[in-house]
Amino acid sequence: MTRWEKGNFPLNAQWQQFVEKMEKTCIEHDDDGCKQKWESLKGMLQVVVAGKGRNQAATLLLELSEMENGAQARVVLEGKPRASRLSDPVAPPRKILSFLATCAPGLEAVVAAELQAPAIRAANVAIAESGGAVFFSGTWIVAFNAILWLRCGSRVMHLIASANLPWADAIGIDPVYQFVRYAVHWKRFLANNDDGHKRFRSFSVECRVRDCTRRSVSLYAPRKANAAINDALDLEFNPDVLEPHLKEPAEVPLFLLIHKDKARLYRDMSSNLGERSYKEVLDKTSLPGEIAAGVLTLAGWNYAVPGFGEINRNAPTVLLDPMCGCGTLLIEAALMSSNTAPGLLRKSWPFTDWHDFDEELWQECRARASAAMLAVPSSHKFLGNDRDQKVISACARAAERAGVAHLLQLSSQDFVQYEPPTRPSLVVVNPPWESKERTTTLVPTFSELGRFLRRHCRETDAYVLSGSRLLASNMRLKADVNWPIKIQGLHFRLCRYYILPKKRKDQAAPQST
Repeated sequence: MTRWEKGNFPLNAQWQQFVEKMEKTCIEHDDDGCKQKWESLKGMLQVVVAGKGRNQAATLLLELSEMENGAQARVVLEGKPRASRLSDPVAPPRKILSFLATCAPGLEAVVAAELQAPAIRAANVAIAESGGAVFFSGTWIVAFNAILWLRCGSRVMHLIASANLPWADAIGIDPVYQFVRYAVHWKRFLANNDDGHKRFRSFSVECRVRDCTRRSVSLYAPRKANAAINDALDLEFNPDVLEPHLKEPAEVPLFLLIHKDKARLYRDMSSNLGERSYKEVLDKTSLPGEIAAGVLTLAGWNYAVPGFGEINRNAPTVLLDPMCGCGTLLIEAALMSSNTAPGLLRKSWPFTDWHDFDEELWQECRARASAAMLAVPSSHKFLGNDRDQKVISACARAAERAGVAHLLQLSSQDFVQYEPPTRPSLVVVNPPWESKERTTTLVPTFSELGRFLRRHCRETDAYVLSGSRLLASNMRLKADVNWPIKIQGLHFRLCRYYILPKKRKDQAAPQST
């Protein structure tokens, strides 16, 4: 099956070869009805190719299926999904494509700023109305740079089809099924013949539905999407010889976003960006890498993304985390200071096995990212402490894997007794996560944290991540600004404090003589 989009047909010799191939197919199948239909379509397409029909409102697609019962050609008009030009083998390599970067709700502005920064240089950056995502566009170079350099995003995805779902005209056919079924040429997207067998790559479909006309869509959309792809594969492959290529995680993870009856289908290029390769264990109490990077950027530590931390009274050079745990905040800060692209630390990506993967371009982007690494300024220091020696040892091992172990100054003692070797200019801390059962037991921890900041961090900018205003109030500090962030389904606030200098005692009055 071949698809062509209006205004993007191959011209001159390529167009002639395409016409000859189509006509040869009709002759081989000896189908008069197909011949007549093709002649009619060819005249329409020639008008589009000549540029005479580019201003027409309809979107014109051509599909040709070489089936056992003869060649079938048909025109799909507006209302069907528009196929991405990426799937077209003759598409120019620098074609502008559309992408989506997902993130934790509350970090959208940070991710948008990252995408526009010099390391990525994305175009048409816009925060999604549904929240938790940022749209952007660019070439494959932009997409690869986003995968390598995006610190605060969760995933990077490529748009392969989009359409408005015509609920009013849906008679007997579900619009979600129809959209996914004809979104792309699924045989080309999922075929895997590398080992000589007729297989298709494993796929998965994740759906997110927001503010849709039919509220029940969120219940059946995943099932309809999977059924549509499986039906497409059944038509393309002979079920008797078809051998599924089952693999976990899916080789081609798909993401279906439906917001206000607008459907967008994406390929997930990166999977979870927050699963940094330097971490030993990923659990619910460990701060995800992208959240840590987002917190540090809001605190003004990320020099590559300007516009944040402007309220700070100090230049961020000495970072302190008195309850560092596994050291995610410290390691992410060190990677920022050395201008190390976090994507360089990861070995495998979903997109490297796709049919349209450009290995040479990917390696060029990786080489440029490697060359951009810098020596950490001598003024930058990273101070960490945790009372659990095993946790500190895990932190040291993670820093070693990230290549920043030599930059960290770690200590293992209760933070109540901890004395920083250098007065910090910036404190960023993620206290223990609270729950309804632990809120009362954590009150002393937050009270001691407030005393620690007043004792050792005077005239310092401090950022505290907390999910409870009640607990934060026990620090007896007044927050200047706070940012809501949703982490793993829980609501948190990043609160910024400026620790005032210690009040000077009035000099004693001179005794009278």
